[in-house]
Amino acid sequence: MKTESKIIISETSPTPIVKDFTTFAKYVETHQVLLTKSQRWLKRKDLLAINALMTEPEQDITSYSDQNAYPMLNLFYHLALAAKLFRTAPGRGGQDALVPTDRLALFYELNPTEKYISLLEALWVDADWDEMTESMSQHGPTLSVRSFFNQLMQFPPGQPIYKINGERISEFLWRWDYFVHYFRYFGFWEATKDAQRTANYGKRFCFIVKSITLTPLFHQLCPELIRSRDPESWNMPYQQNSSRWSIFSDKMFLFDEDEDDEEFDDDEEFDDDEDYYDEVYEDEEYDDEDDEVGELEPFAEALIPLFPEGELTRWLPRVFNTFFSGTYVLKVAVSRSCWRRIRLSSHCTLYDLHLAIQEAFEFADDHLYAFFMDGKRWSRKQAYYSPNDIETQVVTEAQLGELDLSVGQTFLYVFDFGDEWEFKVTVESADPVDSRQSKPQVIQSKGNAPEQYSDWD
Repeated sequence: MKTESKIIISETSPTPIVKDFTTFAKYVETHQVLLTKSQRWLKRKDLLAINALMTEPEQDITSYSDQNAYPMLNLFYHLALAAKLFRTAPGRGGQDALVPTDRLALFYELNPTEKYISLLEALWVDADWDEMTESMSQHGPTLSVRSFFNQLMQFPPGQPIYKINGERISEFLWRWDYFVHYFRYFGFWEATKDAQRTANYGKRFCFIVKSITLTPLFHQLCPELIRSRDPESWNMPYQQNSSRWSIFSDKMFLFDEDEDDEEFDDDEEFDDDEDYYDEVYEDEEYDDEDDEVGELEPFAEALIPLFPEGELTRWLPRVFNTFFSGTYVLKVAVSRSCWRRIRLSSHCTLYDLHLAIQEAFEFADDHLYAFFMDGKRWSRKQAYYSPNDIETQVVTEAQLGELDLSVGQTFLYVFDFGDEWEFKVTVESADPVDSRQSKPQVIQSKGNAPEQYSDWD
């Protein structure tokens, strides 16, 4: 009887992603890597320096190339933040910088297999795929992975694939954009560019696929990923941006230990209608004190049998938000010369913060507004809008203590979607002293408040 071969991962084989990401992390750890103000990308000088250290440096670049010209470094940037190995914090000159967290030391302690799986989990579960596409589409391939991978499994490793079901492979990948590269870096396949069609498209950093060639790693790893870790169900940002978030939330991976595992047919249709989820979950509300909930199933658990015994025993622990009960001091700045320092309880909502900002800057509170917790204006990731905007997460439902705020973190408050008043909010301190009975208070000010309607008589 033939024994199935086990996956062997080293720093450089079957892919150098572990070595290259570690090199990336050590560079960022030992340099003050500032981010651009608009896109919050790595700056060009750091991109050039890091690229030169990679096993296969990107060649089609210039000294003026931005992060979207470096698909590998773009991937590493998103993985570093998704895995919470780094966070953004104010750096030199008030610009945001990437700074390491305590989790980075844990990552360095892992063996190559465990590092690989931790990075794969960051991509598969925590990274926002919509934010990681660049040139050809604004939508990540979350919904098409299962279907496409199932079709690829019909092809043997080492055979170039030009067409599937009579259609060019590029037709199946038109929404995938740099994800063709991302999965290549993880060792799933090799890809060749259709040079003529890419040139005709006219965008320098476009990559239209001519063929892909599957690796043995794809056939060893991907069947289990699709069977038990389908990204449509496991990717957290996708769940957050869909109507399912209110039902699944951070505890979507909790299982009752007393129930048998249920397997779902790949062909089963899942209706986004709320009645479907009400039927499956019987309107169950997960409570932090609920003793009926079993243990968390780690992403890596289903993958352990694919590796030699003892090779995959550790991975980065998942970070679930716990409510911080205490007091925050937030610096709210409309410019360098005009800001207010506000102290308020972690039990306050973003709506309370909105009111405090309006009062502190003497605004009329007469327009729509939103908070963008990733600091990017009009971002769809963790954005909270005015209470009357029923299509999105709203400020009245978000307490500060549940937002996983860290000292040094910045986020954005935009008021009046016409004039777009923009306030940068920086978390300056988080004190565990409970102040829930206290009202928000301005404790320090600089500069006169700007005129909201300066052209009015």
